[in-house]
Amino acid sequence: MVEDRCEFCLDKTESLCHIFYDCVWAILMWNIMSLDWIEEHAFASFSDCLNDIFSKISDDELKTFLVVCWWIWSNRNKSIIEHTCARVDSCKIAIQKWLLENRMLDHAFTNPVKQHHAEWPTVWKKPDVGWTKINYDASFRYDSYEKRYGLVVCNSHGQVVHAESGCLGMVEDAFQAETLALQRAVTWAASMELNLVVFEGDCQLLFKEVVSQ
Repeated sequence: MVEDRCEFCLDKTESLCHIFYDCVWAILMWNIMSLDWIEEHAFASFSDCLNDIFSKISDDELKTFLVVCWWIWSNRNKSIIEHTCARVDSCKIAIQKWLLENRMLDHAFTNPVKQHHAEWPTVWKKPDVGWTKINYDASFRYDSYEKRYGLVVCNSHGQVVHAESGCLGMVEDAFQAETLALQRAVTWAASMELNLVVFEGDCQLLFKEVVSQ
């Protein structure tokens, strides 16, 4: 039987308004994701909070808001079932990674283009001291179902510390393939909790899109 008390603060009676709005853990999540203005308003219920927020924020802010809500609820359930709870800073990294991947995939599926490779320097350089470099690439052929990606990870000494390749599944064009290859690279870097990372690929269009974000 699940108790009525909040699984995060173990102090207040659990309600939707408390879980997502009043709880100290929720407030930390809003603050760390730069949505601290949410706690500055007084709402009688969580539905009032949602109605007010939906009428004021941009599409990007709404996406962040909904992902944070899902993360809070997911951790609440994990706390009940597994008696564990993720650290707030770990949640921030995971949420930012998901949002980045989502933006790249949104662009890939709404702006299909043919393969575009710019003339990049052909001399590979190792990363600066303390940094990690991830070179990523994808293979794509319109006449084949075989779409694959590859990653090579090197440290500041130029030594390979990780390499992997795999299938990309259903991909419609080369830009999507390159985007998914970068997604794999970002996912791997996040899983290793790396902060100083250089991502190097050969699709200039993807590079410009990521930088613009």
